[in-house]
Amino acid sequence: MDESKPRERLRELIERDEIAYLAGVHDSLSTKVACEYADVDAVQQSGYGTAASLLGYPDLNFTSLKETRDVVHNMVRAAGDTPVVVDGDTGYGGVVNLPHTISEVERTGAAGVFIEDQAVPKKCGLLEGKDVIDADAMADKLRAAIEARTDDAFVVMARTDAYDSEGLDEVVRRGNRYAEAGADAFMLGEVAPLEDLSTIAERVDLPFYALGVEMDHDEFDTWHPIDAYDEAGVSLVSDVSGMLQASIATMQAYMDSMMAEGDHDVDQVPLDRISSFLGVEEYEAFEAKFGG
Repeated sequence: MDESKPRERLRELIERDEIAYLAGVHDSLSTKVACEYADVDAVQQSGYGTAASLLGYPDLNFTSLKETRDVVHNMVRAAGDTPVVVDGDTGYGGVVNLPHTISEVERTGAAGVFIEDQAVPKKCGLLEGKDVIDADAMADKLRAAIEARTDDAFVVMARTDAYDSEGLDEVVRRGNRYAEAGADAFMLGEVAPLEDLSTIAERVDLPFYALGVEMDHDEFDTWHPIDAYDEAGVSLVSDVSGMLQASIATMQAYMDSMMAEGDHDVDQVPLDRISSFLGVEEYEAFEAKFGG
């Protein structure tokens, strides 16, 4: 695969006027569904989803760089020419660790990565009780990441998780500080009201990346149609854990039915159709060609 194509495509998505939708994916199968079945603009590897699907753990700093790299390597293969954006957490360390992190992520063939400004140990940006590092320290990490990339087309995004703890004005200040450091886009790793997202998009001098997530929240809606984010001035939006949440709901309904009735009352894709979607006929033809 030509790694430059998805990276150039991601840059086109960031720079175009129309909003780009990045499907949140957690493994190779969800990536294949998003890219091959749905033909989405791009996908985002979900750190939350990786911890849940790979380990069965919450997103509390359990996954390592090696585990993320291995998951992403397979996602990139499943994605084909569709850009894959990687959740780079905090960069897996300080400034000195960024060159290694960027090298490992670049080698997967991913189109880009975002680095967040949480303190270590970090947790999911959608959870409470997060601490953030100084904005200047984060800017140093971004500069280190940008200098470390070997392909100028590889996208480095800056993510902040300062909204809950420090407020909207600090998010805007950090966004512009990270723009000065050379970030290609600015991401809010938390949910916020649409009017605040609109303010960030207007006041930060970078393309703005927002998350839409189904959550129980007492103060505002955390999920909106893509058009609503577009009207707010958002450049990129991801339902970061949407397919994971949908799959868990379906698996729970399936098990409820099996345990209660001894039979399932859930729509399923026939297994032979799944095999075809996964390419079994192509592999069988290849095997027959060489006498297998």
